[in-house]
Amino acid sequence: MLPSPRATVNIILSYAPGVGKTTHILKEAQRLKQSGLDVVIGFAETRDRPETMRHLEGLEIVPGRQVVHRGITVREMDLAALIKRRPALAIIDDAAHLNPPGFSNRVRYLDILDLAEQGIPVLTTLDLLHIESLADAIRQTTQITIRKKVPDAFLIQADQVILLDLAVDELLLRWKSGKLSPLDNHSNLLKSLFTTDNLTFLRHTAMQECAEILERKSRMTTRLQRFRAAQPDNPVAPRILVCSAPPLFPCSRGLIRFAWHLADSLNTPWFLVHIPQGPTGKEPPITPLITLAEELGAEIKILKPTTDPIHPLLDFARAHGVGHILAHHTRQQKTIYAKWRHPFTQVPLQQYINEGEEFHFHLLANTGTHS
Repeated sequence: MLPSPRATVNIILSYAPGVGKTTHILKEAQRLKQSGLDVVIGFAETRDRPETMRHLEGLEIVPGRQVVHRGITVREMDLAALIKRRPALAIIDDAAHLNPPGFSNRVRYLDILDLAEQGIPVLTTLDLLHIESLADAIRQTTQITIRKKVPDAFLIQADQVILLDLAVDELLLRWKSGKLSPLDNHSNLLKSLFTTDNLTFLRHTAMQECAEILERKSRMTTRLQRFRAAQPDNPVAPRILVCSAPPLFPCSRGLIRFAWHLADSLNTPWFLVHIPQGPTGKEPPITPLITLAEELGAEIKILKPTTDPIHPLLDFARAHGVGHILAHHTRQQKTIYAKWRHPFTQVPLQQYINEGEEFHFHLLANTGTHS
């Protein structure tokens, strides 16, 4: 049975706390409610700020769960109640929030993905500080280590990532004038973070990150359009297989992202199949790519090491109902749909095609980077 279509997830991203994400999503909720949309508040981190709380007036708030954590009673988002309520849109603040022990998901972004899988659209917020792939750069520049992290896969899966911007001088003025909550104002983290140099670096990084996300999505849209245009009239088994068997079939983050977008577009399962070269083979690290694929919903299979991966890949594809096989080609390779040529590996590649003629092969250019 194929999974049901996923609902949309939109992220409001800011470069630092205090830019105004919570106020922004509450204002958006008010606007959408006035237009007649069934919108509810799943969670809003108001920190009891009066100017923020007034934007909650008239909005339906799904009651949270009262939980005792470290001797303190706190209110947490109730995932089950939101699924039962089934609104047209759920507003959920702070996707990087860590849930207390005993919850079904450790981090709130996983709750958000669960809601999307249930067909409930979500508008959420995220600070740049919590993006996992940026953690090292942020630590090296700001000397701050962030405990709460959200994987890149969450942003890849999002339908929109919208940057909420604010001038650095204005954010510093907000902080110094006490417009953030008392907890924020006295936080050692913010005291270290809120310098002109640190905030300028984070703001520039956030702009760069959003630009890269838009560029990736544009490339992905073009690839999907080409893919659909090349589809034959006869239906084939829908599953997708991504080859990872360097050096013949190198893998990359770009290939994995495309496979996820394609599987999501076709509403079909997908596999990442990795074949190590063997005990003497030297290959690039695969663990980060496997982690990303797992986060994006791939089923991971690692086969026995071999220097000839063609037959194991085809055998796996036949045994698991695969219809489409995705792999990389280098710039030196020239590709014609369903016909591969390579100046150094022409024989095995042609063998792959000849012996796997029931499959549809799709090659993506490999630029030598892992983007």
